[in-house]
Amino acid sequence: MYIFNNQQTITMRFTILLFLFVIQIINAQCWKAFDSGGGSNLAIKEDGTLWAWGWNNIGQLGIGNNNNQTTPIQVGTSTNWKATSWGYHHALAIKTDGTLWAWGWNHRGQVGDGSTTNKTTPIQIGTDTNWKSISAGFHHSLALKTDGTLWAWGSNDYGQIGDNTFINRHLPVQIGTDTDWKTITSGEEYSMAIKNNGTLWGWGNNDIGQLGGGIGIQPIPTQKGSDTNWKTVTAGGAHTLAIKTNGTLWGWGYNAYGELGDGTTFTRLNAIQIGTENDWKEACTGYYHSIAIKNNGTLWSWGNNTYGQLGDGTYINKTIPTQQGTSNDWKTVNNYSNAHQVVLKNDNTLWTWGYNDFGQLGDGTIISKNTPIYMHTQCPEKLSVTETSLENQISVYPNPTTSKINIISPDTIISTSILDSSGREVLSQKSSQIEINISTLPRATYLLKINTNKGTTVHKIIKQ
Repeated sequence: MYIFNNQQTITMRFTILLFLFVIQIINAQCWKAFDSGGGSNLAIKEDGTLWAWGWNNIGQLGIGNNNNQTTPIQVGTSTNWKATSWGYHHALAIKTDGTLWAWGWNHRGQVGDGSTTNKTTPIQIGTDTNWKSISAGFHHSLALKTDGTLWAWGSNDYGQIGDNTFINRHLPVQIGTDTDWKTITSGEEYSMAIKNNGTLWGWGNNDIGQLGGGIGIQPIPTQKGSDTNWKTVTAGGAHTLAIKTNGTLWGWGYNAYGELGDGTTFTRLNAIQIGTENDWKEACTGYYHSIAIKNNGTLWSWGNNTYGQLGDGTYINKTIPTQQGTSNDWKTVNNYSNAHQVVLKNDNTLWTWGYNDFGQLGDGTIISKNTPIYMHTQCPEKLSVTETSLENQISVYPNPTTSKINIISPDTIISTSILDSSGREVLSQKSSQIEINISTLPRATYLLKINTNKGTTVHKIIKQ
């Protein structure tokens, strides 16, 4: 056992607080944008860096190799990434300077560089600097420019490019001459969009009603109905969800797993309202499942749940929107994955669940999860430390240690937590236990935060 005297305590506390200050200066970057597709993910931090993880069999992560990544790895060194979109095995991105970048599978020209050669690192597409938004589909790509024009490229077997042909395009081509396009989304073999006037449009494959309004291939953008109050639309494998400006949720297309959320498994050729609520904020389609956030920050999911992708702790399909847990701090959903989910909370932390055979959950494992978990890289906890008096000395031993940490405190211990070097909590105990088992933690230096009835102290510990 080692008990610090007053001078040693002062020195150690100063060192620890300095250490914490340096940690927060270096690692105070959180996630601000993300996108998922297939078994892979992209995310942008607040410092503008781009990160990827998951399936990488053909180099679709953009890191220059084809090794799967079970934790986020930085893509290149640029610090000016603005937006990303993930298809099945290819990715699109826009930088803050308005340039367009792409990489990954390119057998149908979906990267857009004029070739059909796969790209394992981001390459710039053309020289234009007025790209505004992007949407990567299964094997095709959509984009809008700041002038409101619509562009597309890649696979065109079903007219999903929208240029009234069935010819694959290896470079971006403008679709029509309209300059009032507002929102775009690309599904497996079809595309949807909303114009500035609130009208809804679709084109491409429509074999099971995924475009809405009957069946039949439509190789040019075609207006769906006459409503002018569409706010957002999201295309999936073969089902579509949309939210109107009045907050109501609508769906159409394939529904074998209940992914439309209307309580049935019947395919719908026309838009139907999902429930009667009018407080939907965002909705997103996976391949056979759906997820949405309400205005109150609650998270809802439905559809296929074979791998726990609904995140409700079960593997049971749901045919109506089902609330996930009780948290009301969910911020953004964005997904085109087949069986996993990534969602951003208000504190800019990313949470993942579902299928994890390629490491797409980002937690360092390949074990699937059916409830939300912290992703591997997190924003640091913002510590607020109230020093106890110098007389109330706390001893922590053995330190270094290989398995257990013991605590001796003259005050009542309320809880303890261990933080890694990025400030992420990796272990916690909401009890008065004076022994902490850290045998499962990797070898590293950690911070042990001890909350007592007199205040909080922070200690540096070493796991050997």
